[in-house]
Amino acid sequence: MIRRKFAGISLGFEAEDGIPNVGFPHGIFMEFDNTVDPDIHVILRTGAMEAKKAEGPIYLKRGVFTATGSKDYMVWTHPDIGAFMEVWPRKGLLIASLNEKYWNRLSSIFEQIILPGLLAPFAARGLHAMHASSVDIHGHGIMISGPSGCGKTTAALLLVANGGRLIADDLTFMCREGDFYWIHGMGESPRASDYVWQRFPHWRPGRTDLTGKRSLNPDTLSWTRCTTLNHLYMFGNNAIRSTSNVSRIITDLLSLTYHAGVQGAAMKRLSRMIETVPVSYFETPEDAANLAIH
Repeated sequence: MIRRKFAGISLGFEAEDGIPNVGFPHGIFMEFDNTVDPDIHVILRTGAMEAKKAEGPIYLKRGVFTATGSKDYMVWTHPDIGAFMEVWPRKGLLIASLNEKYWNRLSSIFEQIILPGLLAPFAARGLHAMHASSVDIHGHGIMISGPSGCGKTTAALLLVANGGRLIADDLTFMCREGDFYWIHGMGESPRASDYVWQRFPHWRPGRTDLTGKRSLNPDTLSWTRCTTLNHLYMFGNNAIRSTSNVSRIITDLLSLTYHAGVQGAAMKRLSRMIETVPVSYFETPEDAANLAIH
């Protein structure tokens, strides 16, 4: 078993022969305690998964993948290959099974298969995925959220260029410990279009991917795994500052992972967070960076 740890949650991975190297992001570090069972057990198998069906609505959605079921049991499916993963969130068990040809077609097993499967088990342990970039700027944790294309990555890169340390580019994980909220990042590569990278000529991203974006080696930037959350920046203007729009803020934060409405436990946690952590609004990436710096 390969053991890793992220945000205080221990993970155990078992892969059958024929499955390519998983390739963990560097924010998931080695777990050295082999004396206890991991909190979440991930099993990767070769061979098509038999037809599976979970009762319930679509619970999660990531890209073209959908998870149907409940907080106890869900099945992930792909429109072309059908069911490929079973997850027991509370139990902490994830079993993915694909034909060998599909395993070899994946550009990132962790990003495309394992990460979606971990979202519900993480949430069952109090760690929620946010559609947000995050930066540690001079010891203060800043989370920047809003719809795709609003400039989250640009704002984060502007902060890093001004002395900040990147925590997460597009997917931030948040949990509460006592009176503090902690934000965690997996150390994924920042991805942006060429017009964004042209603003930062001292950084040299790699080749363009299928989405038209290019990634920067995360080791190129100042980076840190986690910090406490001190401020939330949301894309918008004065018209949405009313507290009656808290549900909209939360829906934006969860939009990457929660598809069929906002789940109850996450809604409560984020409502408490927004009541505790200051929220500011920005209309451009420069606004967000200027607010955070000053």
